[in-house]
Amino acid sequence: MNEIESTLIIANDRSQINIDTIDKIIALERVGQYPIIQGRFISITDSYYDDINTSLHRSGCSLRIRQSNQDILITLKGSPEYVDNEITNKVEIERPWSPDSLSEITGELKKEGLQLKPTPDNISSLDPHIALQILGLQLIQTRLNDRLTKTILSPYRSNVVAEMAIDHVTYNIDTEPVKHNEIEIEAKKSGNISDVQNITNELKLLYPQTLCPWKFGKLSTGMAIDSLYKNNHLEGFLFEDRSLNKSGYNALHEILSLVHEDTR
Repeated sequence: MNEIESTLIIANDRSQINIDTIDKIIALERVGQYPIIQGRFISITDSYYDDINTSLHRSGCSLRIRQSNQDILITLKGSPEYVDNEITNKVEIERPWSPDSLSEITGELKKEGLQLKPTPDNISSLDPHIALQILGLQLIQTRLNDRLTKTILSPYRSNVVAEMAIDHVTYNIDTEPVKHNEIEIEAKKSGNISDVQNITNELKLLYPQTLCPWKFGKLSTGMAIDSLYKNNHLEGFLFEDRSLNKSGYNALHEILSLVHEDTR
């Protein structure tokens, strides 16, 4: 299926403004003409895998194992098509961990040209992380995400059109945590690109000093944070709680824009 979504980062050079904005977004009951219903809290651990040459990441694709509360999912995402500055449309295959799911995903990986090791008969009964390592893939990123979801309805409350996720992400960079906060708006059920654009624009109008479009995924963002760390530039871009300030996001944008241009 296709995943249509937008991303807005929460980026201000004053920590308290960031915190206040998050609290206000959580409390929203309507954005523009769209009513909002309170959703649920999800504790997510995402682990990303690639081959030794990071072939998937270089092609704009990604492979992850997600533990979402008690569920374990395997997900393959295709290269994103940018609809505008913050909205992407990409193919996503997400399945509960099972023999059929693993077979489907490995089949797609082979189409992408990945050279995988032979698959043992019992591989799907193994821990998913061990299974992917047996196939010759390596862990490239693990992150934690405390996610609060909110359901967004059509203006007349007749249909669900989108889901808003308030994500509190923690990357462990050489065992030191770095926190990243963002808002994702994803089309659901009867929703479409226009709904996502409208909701995103309304949020930007509500909080113009704090919400910024962000066309880069969490995987790429984490890898850029790691680049800042390795070049001894990271600490100057963190608040006391180790969340990124606006200057830090500007530095990440510069890194990621160069990478994006190189891989187009």
